[in-house]
Amino acid sequence: MSRAIPLPTLGVDLLSDETGLAEGTVRRAENVDIRRDGSFKRRDGYALAVTGDGFHSLHHSSRGTLVGRNGNVYALNTETFTPSLLAEMGGVDPVDFTEINGHTYFTNSTSAWWVPADEAVARPVGVRLPATLPLVEAHPNGALAAGTYSVALSRVDDRDEESPTKLLGQVQLPNGGGVRLFGMDPDLTCSYRVYLTPPDGDVLYLSESFSGAFSEFIVTRAPDGATRTSQHLKPLIPGEFIRGHAGRTYVARDDTLYFSEALRPHLYDPRHNFIKFAGQITFIESVVAGLYVGDSRGTWFLHGDEPEQFQPRLVSSPTAVRRSCIKLPGAHFSKDITDTDHDVAIWLSTEGYMLGNFGGDVLSLHPERLRVAAGLEGRSRLVVRNGIKQIITLIAATTASGYGVAIDTTIQ
Repeated sequence: MSRAIPLPTLGVDLLSDETGLAEGTVRRAENVDIRRDGSFKRRDGYALAVTGDGFHSLHHSSRGTLVGRNGNVYALNTETFTPSLLAEMGGVDPVDFTEINGHTYFTNSTSAWWVPADEAVARPVGVRLPATLPLVEAHPNGALAAGTYSVALSRVDDRDEESPTKLLGQVQLPNGGGVRLFGMDPDLTCSYRVYLTPPDGDVLYLSESFSGAFSEFIVTRAPDGATRTSQHLKPLIPGEFIRGHAGRTYVARDDTLYFSEALRPHLYDPRHNFIKFAGQITFIESVVAGLYVGDSRGTWFLHGDEPEQFQPRLVSSPTAVRRSCIKLPGAHFSKDITDTDHDVAIWLSTEGYMLGNFGGDVLSLHPERLRVAAGLEGRSRLVVRNGIKQIITLIAATTASGYGVAIDTTIQ
């Protein structure tokens, strides 16, 4: 009597012996979807949208579709597939994208950009001072008392975002007067803030603001405003990954995680706003209770909102496939996997897909059936087709003669 072949309700098993596959598994399943009852359906085909080479990064959000090609990022019209230049990245490295408070951010190892939620034009992350700074000298007119003044300057853009402040020098006023700033290139897109110390003092306070349209300006008011709060700060550096968490922006570069100042998402203090990891960072992802960070030892969880209070905890030993992490609402998953509506992190590791819960607990989804070689790089996406939800990870070739492989898992 013939025996019916069991349907592969458990999916693909890459680890068991050919003669020892568990009931409900198959060795290979190419270009098919396996339903929850184990039945097959041929996957839909695809259509060519844009021809050409140099494509390497893709991001889709409510703001639209962005694509990296060669050294640029383009906004892609998904109806006509016409690209519009958004930013010149300065390098051909892969681009990482994220959404922070409705704003779109993207970075590679050369530059970092953001598109405000109410704009369509990309801006560099962090306001910068002009290349040519003004000179300072004493001026006889003004209400400043006699004494020696230190002078600093910052630039403010049209969104009222302030740059780091730069100390311009000291001016002596034996009989009082004012401070003249001169030698500036006019800039109609910004304004400037001048900070002075009290006479013979050492703390800088806001004195005056003026339009960038001027090539020179005379400071005549005593420093009685706010203290200089962007001292020692610099624009946040570019990196391989970028995420927002609890009012700060985090960027990973090589083996280091950098973070911005609180409520200053584009400025950081290079003296101490960083955390070192072991080996190259493979991904970062923010959830409610903290940050997941992958490195050469596995995946760590940084619990909390303040970097000074982080206590890194190793939550998963298998190393992650670089760039393979994706954040999804927990509601996408069945209750036996995670019982939460909060966002969770999903990444492909050397032992299959991992799910990082919102509180820092990690679940290995199917380590007994899947292994992936170390040192790979991939991109993951959630795909919903015909009622089937899948996370598909396209793994890049590791050699010039290699080829890409797509690995997927059905999540519901």
